[in-house]
Amino acid sequence: MAIAGEIYDPKNTGFGPMWSSHIQSDEFAMKEFGFIEGYGEYGERIEVPNAEGEMWKILVKDFMGSPAKLDKLQSDKAKLEKGCRQLAELMTRDAEIPDKKISEQEITEINNSISTFKKENENLSLIHI
Repeated sequence: MAIAGEIYDPKNTGFGPMWSSHIQSDEFAMKEFGFIEGYGEYGERIEVPNAEGEMWKILVKDFMGSPAKLDKLQSDKAKLEKGCRQLAELMTRDAEIPDKKISEQEITEINNSISTFKKENENLSLIHI
């Protein structure tokens, strides 16, 4: 339903407000749902949309922003899936490769432990003879 003079205004540049901005405006909400009167920041009397009008504006804003939010969530999901897939592939490759990362120091310590054990056993066997 087009509202004469509010959606398309040939007097200015030929374009009035878009539908989305028109139905989110305070004027539309006050006209359709009513308003409350109050005082502004400097004591002047003002009219603002009532609670139903404010809820309408919030719902329309959420509805208009839904496609962008959905696209962002889908791209975030794709990034997470890609990251998880890469991590799983990396962990699989690491699991297939035997652990060859024993340092030279660890090998030396193990050899020293073995030689120390052998010496202690030899000393014990000499004592028992």
